Amino acid sequence: MATLPVFCGRDCGGDACPLLAEVEGGRVTRIRYNPKAGNYLKGCPKGLALAHFHYSPERLKTPLRRSGPRGSGEFTPISWPEAIREITDGLGKILSSSGPKAIINLSSAGSTGALHSTERLTQRFLDCLGGSTRLEGSYSSNAAGYVIKKAFGADYRNSGFDASTIRDSGMIVLWGSNVMEARLGGELENRLVAAASTGTPIVTIDPRKTKTTTQTGARWIPILPGTDIAFMYALISVFEDRGALDHEYVQARCTGFNELMDFVQGKNDGIKKDALWAEGICG
Repeated sequence: MATLPVFCGRDCGGDACPLLAEVEGGRVTRIRYNPKAGNYLKGCPKGLALAHFHYSPERLKTPLRRSGPRGSGEFTPISWPEAIREITDGLGKILSSSGPKAIINLSSAGSTGALHSTERLTQRFLDCLGGSTRLEGSYSSNAAGYVIKKAFGADYRNSGFDASTIRDSGMIVLWGSNVMEARLGGELENRLVAAASTGTPIVTIDPRKTKTTTQTGARWIPILPGTDIAFMYALISVFEDRGALDHEYVQARCTGFNELMDFVQGKNDGIKKDALWAEGICG
């Protein structure tokens, strides 16, 4: 049996967790943790099941053409030449009738480490056909990208989060962040458990009592789906009433904060967005 270093490239936010593959007779028999990754950077069940997915009899190995109504799940296998010809003919008809603007590039990074999953390759291909309509930002994290640019300015590309720094936290708030089930970095999960074990208070704000809440012993604040903004307004109101807002800090870094405070305090509509107001919305 041979043991080879591998990584998981499922693009779940774990960023290529290091693993070990046990190989016998040219076939992977088991995926396990790589001890050289240290105490915190570990794979999850998705990475440990890579061999299962790779050898699954249900894995797609040929192009499929939809043979029934959309959503019916009815497909017929076709050959690669047939698939390439259909795509070529379809693109040709669109370009000749409507031009390159009628084609939108929705490609994204996908599986990390795999050539065919990079959006740059798709764009180069479409540029060779005359161009396409492109997205501004990413459907995966566009809101975060927009805010980071506002917060850090021209240096936003050098911004980031080092999971090891949470050991210095006085409190950890996980707002809609279910890191034990929706992986957000291969190191963060174990860093959270370590922080909880040393007594760092953790609060989770989520409609569900998730695995993250139970495994860290966090204080769970359940809110109704889609009511996060109301909760945020109420927090701002409470902070202001308790004199906990650093106005000098905020004014130096925010645009439109005075207008936001006018709204929270009810100067626009006579309704103060306090905790009692939010309770009826958030549950």
